[in-house]
Amino acid sequence: MNSALFASMNGWSDSWYREHKLPLLWSVGERVLEIGAGTGANFSYYPPRTEVLVIEPNQHMHVHLRQRAKEFDLKLRIINGVGEKLPLDDQSQQSVVGTLLLCSVQSASKVMDEVARVLKPGGVYHFVEHVAGNSGVRTFQNIMKMPWRLTFSGCNLLANTEELLEQDKRFETLMATLDLGPRWLPIRPHIVGRAIRVAA
Repeated sequence: MNSALFASMNGWSDSWYREHKLPLLWSVGERVLEIGAGTGANFSYYPPRTEVLVIEPNQHMHVHLRQRAKEFDLKLRIINGVGEKLPLDDQSQQSVVGTLLLCSVQSASKVMDEVARVLKPGGVYHFVEHVAGNSGVRTFQNIMKMPWRLTFSGCNLLANTEELLEQDKRFETLMATLDLGPRWLPIRPHIVGRAIRVAA
């Protein structure tokens, strides 16, 4: 899926994410690391002048990130990398953001290993993810999983992210399960919350 089409979807998807993203992301602090920022869909939720360090492997997204950062008065730095191998020091970050991230990476568990590594004790991972549904929703997701994966850069409709976060003892995770988005889309339900890094 090309970057221009991703960018055009920001305003549309904002209509159902905004209520939950705003309180989640407004409190990230003066500096934040965002993994897989795409076209900068989250930039409107950060306070002006926030220092945003982005890990984004798709260089076609970078032009949109710069435009959005300028639009929302953010201090942006982009690193062309992946979440499974963050080029950052241990315990160097206080606040990390990943939204609609773990469904599309090569290894969600490796990404969380890296998040745990770079977060300071007491640091927070802020997340919004769509996850596998139940009964009829899961049937729909199974039907759509291959065309969806091909269209949306490898996105996995059946991601078991909720269990991954709940079972990770390196974090104290607070999350809510929400039915966000149009019912004709297979990306329901969502989980929204914060995972606080527990001191080793």
